[in-house]
Amino acid sequence: MDFQATLQNYQKIQGLAIIGREANEQLRLGVVDPQSSSTFLEEQTRCSQETLMLENEIIFNEATIEERDECIRDIHSDIVEIHDIYRDLAVLIREQAVGDNIDSIAAAVKSTSKLQLVKAHKSVKCWSSRVNLS
Repeated sequence: MDFQATLQNYQKIQGLAIIGREANEQLRLGVVDPQSSSTFLEEQTRCSQETLMLENEIIFNEATIEERDECIRDIHSDIVEIHDIYRDLAVLIREQAVGDNIDSIAAAVKSTSKLQLVKAHKSVKCWSSRVNLS
């Protein structure tokens, strides 16, 4: 229920309470004749019942609002938790990218060193065969 409807219900309860108080005051002062006093009592009973119904409706609406507020807080907490998970995931991905770079650097060094060793071996062979020819 929206705020405007709740406010209207509250104003209606206030009006009924005022009518009930006026009826009680008139009965107490004896302003009302005995024949119409039963009508006032019926009106007062009806007003009391309407007031009780409206108060119950307000209590129900307040409970509904409280429940929705709790659900919103739970959703907020879940969103914060998801945010933390994504942040942790970003850190892991960054670390993995650095690890992959290190692995690729190591593979490049290993490949280059093999090439250098092959070249060195060939040049040693070539040099030793020249030395033997002389």
